[in-house]
Amino acid sequence: MRTVELNDLKPGMVIGYPVYSKTGQLIAEADTPITRKLISRFTFYKIQAVSIRNEEKRPSIEDDDIAFTVISEEEKRAEEEAATKTKNETKFQERAEKITGGSYNSELLTYSQSLSQTDDFKKFQISYALCLEDLKKNFVRIKNCEFDIANEPLLEHSEGISQYRTPLELFNLIKMVRSESDSIYAHCLNVALIAVTLGKWLKLPEKKAYDLTTAALVHDVGKIEVNSDILNKKGKLSEEERKEIENHTLYGNRLLKDAGYSSEIRMAALQHHERYDGSGYPRHLTGDEIEDFPSIIALCDVYDGMTSPRPYRAPLSTFQVIEEFEKSGYSKYNTKVLITFLEHMAGMYYNTMVLLNDGTKAKIVYINNAKLSRPILELSDGTILDLSSEKDKHIVKTI
Repeated sequence: MRTVELNDLKPGMVIGYPVYSKTGQLIAEADTPITRKLISRFTFYKIQAVSIRNEEKRPSIEDDDIAFTVISEEEKRAEEEAATKTKNETKFQERAEKITGGSYNSELLTYSQSLSQTDDFKKFQISYALCLEDLKKNFVRIKNCEFDIANEPLLEHSEGISQYRTPLELFNLIKMVRSESDSIYAHCLNVALIAVTLGKWLKLPEKKAYDLTTAALVHDVGKIEVNSDILNKKGKLSEEERKEIENHTLYGNRLLKDAGYSSEIRMAALQHHERYDGSGYPRHLTGDEIEDFPSIIALCDVYDGMTSPRPYRAPLSTFQVIEEFEKSGYSKYNTKVLITFLEHMAGMYYNTMVLLNDGTKAKIVYINNAKLSRPILELSDGTILDLSSEKDKHIVKTI
C-alpha cells in the first residue's frame, strides 16, 4: 500500500482504502480501479492524495471511455450543502470556545456538541430508540418461547440507521450514544450495527448479512436469565458469580431454540465467547469448531466493550483497540475476519486528525499495514511522525 498524489494517479492503479470528500461523502470504494473519469472526479472534490494498492487492474471500457466527467447539478448542490454544514459546525465550535474561554478539551467536547446539534444525530437517536424498544419486546417474546418472532420492524430500523451513512459517520454516532450504564439491549444493538458494517467489508451475500444482523441483535439474550445483581455488580466477581455470567451463552442458545430460531443464529449466542486458541467458553472450542457468525460477532462484541466507557476506565480509542487485537488477536480470532476488520477500521481514519497521549495533534497520512495501530502522522508544522518507531506515543482519540 502506498500514498499517491493526485497528479501522479494513473488508470489501472487500485484504490486501497475508501476515499471520502472533506465533508464525509463517499467518492470511491476500496478496490476500485483508477480511471481518467475517476481522476476528474477526485479533482472536483479536491482530493489531494489516495491510498493505492501495489497491484493494478485494467479499467473496463465503460469506466474509461471518456477523459473527463460531468458533475451533476444535484451533486454540486449536495457538496455545497455539506460544505455549509461543516462551516456552520466550525462557527459553533468557535462560539463555544469563546464562551468558555477555551478552558476545556475542545477537541472532544465541541465536536460532540456540534454533532449533537445536527438533524442527522437527532434522526439517529430516534431510530436508535425505536430499535431498543423493538429489541426489548423481542427479548420478552423469546423468553416467553413465542415461535416465529417478527424481526422485520427491528431489522428495518437497524438497517435504516446504517444504510445512508459512511462507516466513519456510523461509528462516531454510536460513540455519541454510549454510556457507562448501557443496557444489554444497547450493547446488542451496537454489536449488530458494527456487524452490519463488517458483513459489508466481508462481502457477505444479502441473505447471510440479514441473518448475521439478526444473530448479533440476539447474541446476548441469555443475560436476561442471569440474576441482575450479579450482572450489574461493580466489584470483583466470585468464581460462582463469574460462572453464572458465563452461562448466559448456554441460556441464550436454549431460549433461541425454544423460540424457533435457526441453528446458525443460536450458535452466535452459544459461541461468541469461544476463542480460536481454546481459551474461550463455554466449551473451549478451537479453530474451525467455531462457526462463522460467532467468529464475526466475537470481534464486534469485544470492540464495542473496549470502546465503551466503564466506571474503572475511559473508553479506548479505535487505534488502542487495534493495538490490543494486534498483540494477541491473531491466535484468538478468525484470521481472515480479523485482518478485514482491522484493515478497514484503520483505513476509515486515513486523512483524519488525531490526538496523541502527549497532547500532540496530527493528521494520519499513511496507514502502516505492518502495524495498523501505528500509522504515519503529519504534525501541524509539516513534520512527519512514524508511530511505529515512537513506542512511548499512541493515539488516544480521533478529532
